[in-house]
Amino acid sequence: MNHKQKMIKIGAGLTHGNVTEIKYIFADKIGDGFLETIKDGLDMIKVLERIGIIDEDNYKELVDLLENLSRKDLISIIYPQSQSQPGNWSNINNKLNSITNPTSTDATFNDALTPNIMDKVAIQLGSEWLRFGRHLNLKDAELDHIENDNKKTYDKAFQLLKLWKQKSKEGCLTWSKLRNELEQFNRYDIIRELETEFKHLKDTGKQ
Repeated sequence: MNHKQKMIKIGAGLTHGNVTEIKYIFADKIGDGFLETIKDGLDMIKVLERIGIIDEDNYKELVDLLENLSRKDLISIIYPQSQSQPGNWSNINNKLNSITNPTSTDATFNDALTPNIMDKVAIQLGSEWLRFGRHLNLKDAELDHIENDNKKTYDKAFQLLKLWKQKSKEGCLTWSKLRNELEQFNRYDIIRELETEFKHLKDTGKQ
């Protein structure tokens, strides 16, 4: 099996969850503009080749990544008889923990979002506030009301988040819930901003 055939087979074997995790791990290298173009595992393989994670002459980084994703079945496509050793990518492990472990120090999943964090989200949402509002299944009448009552784009985005928080159960919008929506909306840049904020609050004891 040649390199191209191996990559096609691995790409076809990546699950939606795998693709989401890889997007998060390499969001900085991939770039926010490219994140939304990645629809499946085959797209992801092409992007990993573009940013240098996959090298036809050296599969170490790809094997380490698949190891940390617990996809030894895909590693066997590269090395059929291989008993791969755990990778040494502490950063990948840390980021995967932040995805799968609710007690991760990167963020407190069950914390309600503060006005300060909502402010950061509103700034980054910018002109996409309306599209995000539709993604959140808010009614057109509610979105029209926000549009008509606010002149600045920031104010519209902030009021959108405020409304969604009010409409959520007991008015408590958690990081876990918002992060989920942002992942589906392909705004990993906002996720990074929020996690930085949560980490700062933890480190300073102001959470």
